[in-house]
Amino acid sequence: MTVDAVMAWFRKARRANGASFEEIREPFPAADRVIVTADFRHRVIYVKALLTHKEYDRGEWKKWP
Repeated sequence: MTVDAVMAWFRKARRANGASFEEIREPFPAADRVIVTADFRHRVIYVKALLTHKEYDRGEWKKWP
């Protein structure tokens, strides 16, 4: 996922009103490698990590608090 794609996803997610991850992920299937915590009601998104395919596939991010 390029920086431009990440920023496009972030802008769409930030503008989402009552959305879900599934709704935002639909046009951005590679967004699975963007690890975030989101509060859509308050329009707050915390980006924890942007991972490569290899990093994502290892699944170590699943252990993060």
